[in-house]
Amino acid sequence: MTADVRTFPDKDAVIAGAAADAAQVLAEAGNGRIDVALTGGSVGTAVTGALASLLTGFDFSRLHLWFSDERYLPTGHPDRNDTQTFKAVSGSALMHASRWHVCVGSESGLSAEDAAAALGKEVQSEAPNFALSFLGVGPDGHVASLFPGLPGVTVTGSGVIAVHDSPKPPPTRLSFTRDLINSSARVWAVLAGAEKAAAAARALGGAATPSESPSGSVAGSDETRWYLDEAAAADL
Repeated sequence: MTADVRTFPDKDAVIAGAAADAAQVLAEAGNGRIDVALTGGSVGTAVTGALASLLTGFDFSRLHLWFSDERYLPTGHPDRNDTQTFKAVSGSALMHASRWHVCVGSESGLSAEDAAAALGKEVQSEAPNFALSFLGVGPDGHVASLFPGLPGVTVTGSGVIAVHDSPKPPPTRLSFTRDLINSSARVWAVLAGAEKAAAAARALGGAATPSESPSGSVAGSDETRWYLDEAAAADL
């Protein structure tokens, strides 16, 4: 499936555009449970914050929120994706009325493998049918915590894995597998900045392997979108 590439003048416009489109998806989702996978990073976190302010009159009790990856650090650590997101949506109905599915912190004493297994069991029991998964894209082309050249990107099955020796600190993380990400109806990549241009071009060029370009190997079952600012889209 060819990705729908949407280019915006700058980072703020990317955030506003992705949040507005996500609000429309949720508003049109009908009745019943809605599962969304969030992403960290400056752009992804800001999109979630903007989305929270747009959802007026929405029944948040229907909304189940997950993170496609997490830094395996103590609960509340400022570098965790959930900590940063909770700060971005603090005081909102999205924060207080939605159902959050987060991984345990490293203070639990669990190994990263056991923490991944625990979250994986929650995925199995909840059986989320993701309406939307947001993803950031690193300059190296990683998504979630699936990095080029590391074994995690080739793991199959809809589960959660432990990631060690991440080239981006912290070294230990948990991540959805590609299969779990790709089970989402919609996969939307959100990115900005000239440092992302080469990764975007490699992913959207279609010739790279998953190990070379994890971001080029993720796609929604119904729709794949890329939201980029002009700097990130410069090499397309």
